[in-house]
Amino acid sequence: MPFPKNPDFVGRTDDLERLHATLQQREPVGIRPAGLTGMGGIGKTQLAVEYVYEFRDAYPDGIFWINAAEPLAKVLAPIGGRLRPQVLERTADEQLRAAFDELKRRPGALLVFDSLEDPVQLARPVGSEASPLTLGCRILFTTRQSELGRFQPIEVSVLPPEPALQLLLRHPLRHPVRDDPNHPELSKARAICRMLGYLPLALELASAFLAEWPEVSLGDYRKRLGEEGCLATLDFEVANLAAVNFQPIHGAAVAATLKTQWEALRPGDETARLVFRLAGQFAEAAAIPVATLGLFAGVSPAGRPGNPSPLHRSLKRLHDVRLIEELHEKRIRLHPLVREFARSLTPETETPVFRHACTRRVAKAFEDFDTLESSVWAGGVDLVQQALITALEFASEAREGARDALASLLRCLAREAHHLRGWHREHQPGLLAQQLLFRATTLGQGELADRAEHRFETLARPYLVLRWRTYRESPALLRILTGHRDWVTSVALSGDGRHIVSGSDDGTVAVWDLQTGARLHELIGHQGVVRSVALSGDGRYIVSGSTDRTVAVWDLQSGARLHELTGHQDWVTSVALSGDGRHIVSGSDDGTVAVWDLQSGARLHELTGHQDQVTSVALSGDGRHIVSGSADRTVAVWDLQSGARLHELTGHRDWVTSVALSGDGRHIVSGSHDRTVAVWDLQTGARLHELTGHRGVVNSVALSGDGRHIVSGSDDRTVAVWDLQTGERLAALALDGAIVCLTWHLEDRSLVVGDRVGNLYCLEYRQG
Repeated sequence: MPFPKNPDFVGRTDDLERLHATLQQREPVGIRPAGLTGMGGIGKTQLAVEYVYEFRDAYPDGIFWINAAEPLAKVLAPIGGRLRPQVLERTADEQLRAAFDELKRRPGALLVFDSLEDPVQLARPVGSEASPLTLGCRILFTTRQSELGRFQPIEVSVLPPEPALQLLLRHPLRHPVRDDPNHPELSKARAICRMLGYLPLALELASAFLAEWPEVSLGDYRKRLGEEGCLATLDFEVANLAAVNFQPIHGAAVAATLKTQWEALRPGDETARLVFRLAGQFAEAAAIPVATLGLFAGVSPAGRPGNPSPLHRSLKRLHDVRLIEELHEKRIRLHPLVREFARSLTPETETPVFRHACTRRVAKAFEDFDTLESSVWAGGVDLVQQALITALEFASEAREGARDALASLLRCLAREAHHLRGWHREHQPGLLAQQLLFRATTLGQGELADRAEHRFETLARPYLVLRWRTYRESPALLRILTGHRDWVTSVALSGDGRHIVSGSDDGTVAVWDLQTGARLHELIGHQGVVRSVALSGDGRYIVSGSTDRTVAVWDLQSGARLHELTGHQDWVTSVALSGDGRHIVSGSDDGTVAVWDLQSGARLHELTGHQDQVTSVALSGDGRHIVSGSADRTVAVWDLQSGARLHELTGHRDWVTSVALSGDGRHIVSGSHDRTVAVWDLQTGARLHELTGHRGVVNSVALSGDGRHIVSGSDDRTVAVWDLQTGERLAALALDGAIVCLTWHLEDRSLVVGDRVGNLYCLEYRQG
């Protein structure tokens, strides 16, 4: 449970009893989850918290609280580590499997999914596991959705007048007003409840202010709320609350109350004010690491012996006046309405200066190598990378060296992250300094290298210093992603540039965070090698093709497997998705190209005509044309709607291994076993260029988003960039292994390359 029992919880007795009765009933088809639904700030989470404490004895197998605003696979996996400690050091997928195994043995357990965006998620598989509905234990969730479909809804409405009054007057100094029916201020208190729309969040914040300032009369407070814009629409006796439209009232009530809470912070609370304004700059519903807030605010998270740290004092102050929610795992969260208010405290004209100041604080903090080391050890290298990325976003128009220093540090951490994940400082005290010393030296970052070397002097430990090097690694290499156990056969990038998806000979599909290199999902289900992956334009769906002769459709966020498409008679070698996300195209060793409907999984066309295996398929941006390459040495162009074959392009002297289309649909690019890259005119079928220079098979080709550049990868261990119009070779990068696959992000900056060792390389292409 991330929340303590609220000693000031009032009312809701009927809601609690109704919720318990709903959760305890069983139907012939099993257990129907109960959903607490209602608008933000209505008290859904608080009601769920109270239910857990009130009825915990009814769940002898345990109660598990899950922050469902995060991907379910991510937040369910730790349950496996808790219930089965022996898997704590294993992968997230193994922990998830353990969680499902253990929960299935606990029918008397309760799972609470808090802040579930879409209840349908409960009916979908989680990663490689089944859906939560198959676990057999009872499920309670909170959501803002009003239509819950098959699930049992329990509408959480505004508080009745009397409990609302109790909540407003909960502080002992206000009890005389509550307890005396003839008290002169009682009518003012009731009026305040009406003005605030009986919204629990607004009432709780107002109560905290009135407790902080007992000298403020209820009459004056009511007058202030009215003068500062809180709607007085409800400032009359309301016989039928259901007849009132509360939505606009809630917004006004919360805004007015938040303003008074903000002003309740004393002049000495400047650090708390800074931390609160800063938290408002983060994304909505973000669980913000406390350590990150400390870095950005320049406030120490460490206190002297026997004294709380300045940062934790500030957070406690903000929590005391109900401006932040406390969570476990050293993170805090703002209610969405509170975040909007916090963001408004920094005028738009001042926001760039405010953000730049945050960036400077982070840069100054990381000038101290001990602070950097402690941050990586405490939160992990991915957390520090994300903090650096956010700091650079805050300083998007930097006017000083802070941005350069942070970018240099991020570059080094990104290159070494695959070595630093899972680092134990006690066992390897010098690892971070050693890796950063090596990487900073190779990248010519002398200042960071000096700081790392100085760290070894303080550790009094031996270390290795790079004096010269002979390997061919390029400075264009940003990071290496490790985790696949065999060839990386295919790779794709999401349109927003946030995710990488890869397929491998190890039979898995992996989803990665492009910014940090962290592995987010491992999708398991294919019974053979995964030969090809593709992503829908909106980034919601992954499609994969395998030697098990199937095409699979997955949900990118949850990792759930949505469809398995069958019909090919041999290995599926390549898959592609139309720009509108409606159609899947697949090529197979059976010599055919198939067209499928993504939503239904129906097979719409089977395109025949190739005389050998289909090795690669691609779709034009407008979804009108399919292009396929084959071992019969030809490239074919098809009409997607009719399935008609429009062109057969000949000229390659060996297998065509890969095909790609320009964004405007005018040009086709193909790679071949004959070591060449060819450029074709899609409309006429004319061959425009033959690009030579690779000394091995060309395994993969891709085009930049603007259609100006081609990138190719080869068995000769090089990635080459070409000018599409002239055929000129612009750049070449040597890597350590044969290049099997590659992709290029639409913004022409990020290249991702997969090799035969099982590694992915993230590269940056810069034009001169």
